[in-house]
Amino acid sequence: MNVVCLNCEAVVRTNDPRVKFCGKVCRNRWNVKKTRSKPKKEKVGIESLREMIRRIESKPKLVKASIVQQTYQKDEWVDPI
Repeated sequence: MNVVCLNCEAVVRTNDPRVKFCGKVCRNRWNVKKTRSKPKKEKVGIESLREMIRRIESKPKLVKASIVQQTYQKDEWVDPI
């Protein structure tokens, strides 16, 4: 079975139908090319971080409510029925 290498477009004779590259070098070059073609993430600047902190600090503060702890009788519990 003949296979065309995805990287160098050379024709390679193989018995395995899953083969896509002529060798390890072509496979590595293909993966490096694919990885480098991905869009880069934007770096967050210091000014945008400061703006985020200002927005968080400008929000109204939350007031914590205290929950009264339930009290249980210390005597033995009696069934009301």
